[in-house]
Amino acid sequence: MREKILFCLPHAGGAASTYGSWKRCSDSMITVVPIELAGKGKRIREKQYETLHSAVDDIYHYILNTLNNHCSYGIFGHSMGALLAYEIYYKMKHHNKQLPDHMFLSGRKPPHFKEDEILHKLSQEDFIEKIRQSDGTPNEFFEHEELLSIFIPILREDYRILEEYQYTEKKYKMHSDITVFYGKNDKMTKEEDMQEWKQHTDGEMELLAYDGGHFFIHEYEKPIYSVIKSKLLKGEG
Repeated sequence: MREKILFCLPHAGGAASTYGSWKRCSDSMITVVPIELAGKGKRIREKQYETLHSAVDDIYHYILNTLNNHCSYGIFGHSMGALLAYEIYYKMKHHNKQLPDHMFLSGRKPPHFKEDEILHKLSQEDFIEKIRQSDGTPNEFFEHEELLSIFIPILREDYRILEEYQYTEKKYKMHSDITVFYGKNDKMTKEEDMQEWKQHTDGEMELLAYDGGHFFIHEYEKPIYSVIKSKLLKGEG
């Protein structure tokens, strides 16, 4: 059996450590590879990306440098990571590189949807309040001025590249099968919107809903990973 790799892309403001526990869920059959983005985690001293496409370029080269002739792979992306995963697929296709066996897209509407709000231009107070209203950050976090002073500029830059992203219709659909995950209580991902990911693949699409809000993936790590494993090992003896 060929080696299997799962590349994992984080949400806005997230670091590779988001998927640290996924590595503990994994076994010898699949290698989980969380990707660190510039300006986060171990790359905190690097400048963040000017555009979403510059992030895609960086991730593209990382994936190419990690792959070898004896492995196949899938890509998982949550929220911002789902959009990055989508654009990386097309960059791999454009350069005639090995395509993923499966795409796992989580917590984000399809790319042809426009952003509901433009947050990165808000005042500091209003921006923080919007983040507070999301369901992924503990209230205690907002009581620490030092943490806010570090994290908020990083998060604002991620929102900026997301909100400045311009969707362009592709000449062809993804050939890989896709699995789409969302939280039933996530205000940003309604079921009817998530169904529209089907427009972006000529393969099979499965839509899976979980109890919880935008960061449901932290509550359902093991069942989500189990789904991913079954898809990546499909057809293997």
